[in-house]
Order: sequence, then C-alpha cells, then structure tokens
Amino acid sequence: MMKKNKLQEQLQGVGLVDKNLSGAASHSRLKGLLNPISIAGGLDNPLVEVEHTGRQSNVILTTQGESTLKIFVE
Repeated sequence: MMKKNKLQEQLQGVGLVDKNLSGAASHSRLKGLLNPISIAGGLDNPLVEVEHTGRQSNVILTTQGESTLKIFVE
C-alpha cells in the first residue's frame, strides 16, 4: 500500500508525471495512469485498488497486480 501522494512523487522521479505540472494537472495525470489498471477502468481483475479515506487516497497492489509485477521484475 502506498499513499497516492507518495506514488505521485515516485512517478515524477522516474519521469512518468511531469514535475512542472500544477497540482490539479499532476493529479489528473496520475488518475489517467491508475484508471486503466483499476476497477474504475472496468477491469475484472484489476492490478491496483484505490482506497479513499476522507481526503487521503491509498493505492493498493492487488494479488493480480503482484503476480503481474513478478513477471516483469524477474
């Protein structure tokens, strides 16, 4: 599990989200990256789950996501 804000920083570090974007634009870019691989994207077996708690959001790697990650890491 990772806080969405921390994930956004990580993605900026590897260049997937531009550091120069405004807060709203950066959030929109992150949403665009997460939706296709989550339940919001309509997947039956999502790779991540976004859990909203008040103003905070956590991104959780699902079992399917863990298996997929193992394929590409090894």
